[in-house]
Amino acid sequence: MVGDFTPDPELNRQYSNDLWASNGADSRAAANAKSLEIRERLPGHLDISYGDGPDELLDIFPADASGRPVHVFFHGGGWMRGSKDTACFTAEMITEAGGLFVAVNFSKTDKVSLAEITAQSRAAVAWVYQNIARYGGGPERIFVCGKSSGAQQAGMVACTDWSQYGLPDDVVKGGVLVSGSYDLTPMTKTDRRTNVGVDEAVAEALSPAKHIPAKGCPLILAHAQHDAPELHRQAREFAAMWRAAGHESRLLVEENVDHFSMAVPMADKDSYLGQAILTQMGLL
Repeated sequence: MVGDFTPDPELNRQYSNDLWASNGADSRAAANAKSLEIRERLPGHLDISYGDGPDELLDIFPADASGRPVHVFFHGGGWMRGSKDTACFTAEMITEAGGLFVAVNFSKTDKVSLAEITAQSRAAVAWVYQNIARYGGGPERIFVCGKSSGAQQAGMVACTDWSQYGLPDDVVKGGVLVSGSYDLTPMTKTDRRTNVGVDEAVAEALSPAKHIPAKGCPLILAHAQHDAPELHRQAREFAAMWRAAGHESRLLVEENVDHFSMAVPMADKDSYLGQAILTQMGLL
């Protein structure tokens, strides 16, 4: 209890992803190790600044031709943990298929607000649009992806009014949002209210479900079979809301995985989810 706030025990349980995973620590460690190995082995441009802040960095694994589709990835970690360094586990799948992979870094809530994190994510995509051609990417072929809290970030990027950046309104051509939360309102009743700062104003301002644009790109809303039921609901309802607004959406469930082992099919070109990512980008 902080002040007169007491978290709702059941909602806390629903948003505690480790409680729904059989071996979350091992799955995270495996995905992190794969990311670090890929960063060392694949040709790439690492730690490129997209802004003035020390955390505003990205890694680019380029295509071997020009004008290639671009996959921009936002890592998870509850806005409190993680980095781009451990978010490159899908890079090899993307580049082997002929695309370009970008992993975005941003600050954490121990330093900045969730609003500033979202501003950083948008600035990263604006930078990609303006600069990616020099690495072989097509600025007219940008797709976003995010997992867990990164899916909220990718969702807010997909809802961005790009005229504020002097860019076309269709900067993002499609998105894959994996095991995320798109209406943050329930988090106002959990520990996320105090440790992330998700109060009612933040939930209103930074929930993709509350900012669906007039013109929206195709979205795939994916979740793991063994994600918490609340994440199933979030994906199902946001997919329906996106479709009701006249935009293309698809709901995808990856079977036999949980919130953390979902990283395996995300990096597998033969999985249900891997095929969906590559098909959306025009790489299959």
